[in-house]
Amino acid sequence: MGATGSLHVVVTTALLLLPGGDGFFSVVPRCATSSRAGVALYSSATSDDVRSAEAAKSNLRSALAESGGSTLAEGVGAAVEVLANFNPTSSPAKAWPLHSGEWASVGEDFKGTTRTKDGVECTLGRLVFNIFEPVNLPVLIVAIKNTIGDRPENADPAYESNYVISTRWVARDGSGLRGRVEISGTCWEDPSMPERVLVRFTKGSIEPDEGQDLDAWRKVIGVRDVEGTKDKGPLSTLKEKAARLMLKVVFGFQGPADGLGPRGELSYEMKRSPKGYLDIIYLDEEMRVTRGQQGALVVVDRV
Repeated sequence: MGATGSLHVVVTTALLLLPGGDGFFSVVPRCATSSRAGVALYSSATSDDVRSAEAAKSNLRSALAESGGSTLAEGVGAAVEVLANFNPTSSPAKAWPLHSGEWASVGEDFKGTTRTKDGVECTLGRLVFNIFEPVNLPVLIVAIKNTIGDRPENADPAYESNYVISTRWVARDGSGLRGRVEISGTCWEDPSMPERVLVRFTKGSIEPDEGQDLDAWRKVIGVRDVEGTKDKGPLSTLKEKAARLMLKVVFGFQGPADGLGPRGELSYEMKRSPKGYLDIIYLDEEMRVTRGQQGALVVVDRV
């Protein structure tokens, strides 16, 4: 097994040991592979029913509305396949001015979440690898926003632009607690694949959302205490401690401070985080459709 294969085993083991480690943002813990999943959607076939990109985008939005935003629905997959035929951007990974700005998620499906009539629900632990307490707090995802930084004109292909995913949530336990989780890093074009953008996430944080009472927040939110876990058996605690150690050794993981910051914030950092990727299926001024290395299909609209 080569170095890349060995690292993949270590990464996978660490994150599977850590409860929730196959978590919400599946691109974060995985190492890049040579898989071309998602590229197959670039079909040369055309549709008799959809004859323009605008009609194809409208068709996709209708399919997402019918599925409640789930990209796993058969109708959504079919709509994306048709839309790919009208992609106006021949080398989307290199079309950087189109990437920059704010994008709002309108369709996605992530591991460890449940889609209900109210929207997408999960636990707080699923959003941040069980780093912050209370890990079992049920939350409803209010909005997911992607922000991609500008890139200088004529920049080197290896130039890394800032990339931030911000997720706003509200607790479903009756407390009404509102917060925001951010995962930040960089992204840049893959020089060998014109449809692929490479990504690396290096930091994460949690903080109260706008208008959230800080005193109420401080009574609930804190740092995960592996040693003091009462609701887990010795084996689970040992596995979690082992996973934390592996994350520290492999990724240079630095956990949050024991106490909340002045704004009620907590953060962590990964000094040696692995690369992931996104294959761009469609990109124009209004919409971007991507498929991640784990197969997650995501549709975003420009804000």
